[in-house]
Amino acid sequence: MDSTVTSDLMTPEADQPIGPGHARGLAPGLVVALVGILAAVAVAATAIRTSGNNSAPKLDTPASQVSTSAAGTSTAGPSAPSVPPTPRKTSPQSSITATPPARVPLLGNGKQAGRSEIPWSQVGPGWTLALWTPSTTIDKNAQGAVLRNSPESLLVVNPVGGRYLITTLPVGHHLQLEEWSGDGRRARFTLTIPNANLPTTTHVELNLETGARHEITVSGSANFSYTRPLGLALLVSRVSGLERVGLDGSRQLVYPTSYPGIGKVSGGYYSPDGSQLVRNTDHGWVLTRNDGTVVRTLSRPTGMAHCRNHRWWTATTILMTCYPGSTNDHPKVWLVPITGAAATPLLGPEADQGEFLDVIRVGSQTFFERSDLSGGFHCDGTDVFALLPDGRTRSLNLRKRTGTSQGVHFLQANGQTLYLTTNLRCGQNQRIVSYDPRTDALSTLLGGPVKGGSIIAALGYRATDPPR
Repeated sequence: MDSTVTSDLMTPEADQPIGPGHARGLAPGLVVALVGILAAVAVAATAIRTSGNNSAPKLDTPASQVSTSAAGTSTAGPSAPSVPPTPRKTSPQSSITATPPARVPLLGNGKQAGRSEIPWSQVGPGWTLALWTPSTTIDKNAQGAVLRNSPESLLVVNPVGGRYLITTLPVGHHLQLEEWSGDGRRARFTLTIPNANLPTTTHVELNLETGARHEITVSGSANFSYTRPLGLALLVSRVSGLERVGLDGSRQLVYPTSYPGIGKVSGGYYSPDGSQLVRNTDHGWVLTRNDGTVVRTLSRPTGMAHCRNHRWWTATTILMTCYPGSTNDHPKVWLVPITGAAATPLLGPEADQGEFLDVIRVGSQTFFERSDLSGGFHCDGTDVFALLPDGRTRSLNLRKRTGTSQGVHFLQANGQTLYLTTNLRCGQNQRIVSYDPRTDALSTLLGGPVKGGSIIAALGYRATDPPR
């Protein structure tokens, strides 16, 4: 399943503060009286809530979506599960008086601090979660796992290259960094032991603020992913189907494996706000609500045999690569709306689309990650190409400008900046870099001249969402 994201159980509605506009037309004395009454009611309500609920916040799952049977066995780690607090509505009076936290100056490029110094309210697009090693050569030939011969540092990197040390993982830890939660405060790992045929799959979650860790183990082979938008639960994907589980391992919802008139469904790709889920069928896709009920079916672009998604292009349009045959020949980039409107090609028929891995927008410009045809596709031939007004593409030659023959890959985009990694699959001198198309400036954020060593894994903040 490609790039699966999932939906949170509940998305809080926007607060509705009472401001001057709501009191327009009332006498001044009456306005003052009303404000006083509202403040008293808010204080009383707060006191009632406090006296009646002293337990930790819980995920509030609709009863119709809960199954009483367990999805797997939850195993306690060194500390209790780090379930994030459920966002709460504020009272009208507090909505008026609340002030946003002051912005903290970003730590400069190459500087390092501890996790207690992270300005969590500022973590967002442009920030990166990275696993770094002092070794410059990484062996990734053990069934996809990395053979660790030195300790590794888990770092949060800000948009200009300042870094914050979360923890140090010891030699032989067997943890594969997989995903960054939507709230930015937790990381998801899979326990991967080389050459071991394990009868279970173990999800390991690390709280980046506190260092607390807990595990969830399920039977058989499975893929985990965080729900959207904040990661308040997990989606477990098996050959047998999909189910949503809590961070404590309790089963919350089993998604249908087929629908009348549609047939079998598989996989899942949630909208950034978590309100809808796109699932694969033999003839295209089915769009469902968060609870699995069908909204509509979507057809593949005309003449296309199969497609794979890359990212959300807009809030309601998915960028996909589609192929006319059964093999990955002659790929074409399509924008597929989930509204039921017809899919449209991103490029005209005369454009040289070539073989590519991804497409992303940075500001008003579009960039392709594809082979520059001068070397191997995976390690020393991928580069960034800019889309020209006439539909052709032009290489930016970024792989050579990083001082390596390895390819470069999209990590995320934020505003007018593109964030990239040198190829993490090729095992030597990997780094994280930023590129500003307006000035043609290329800057190393981690690896190479900044701290040296190599990047084993890197995750952009909500990298599958539309760039902001």
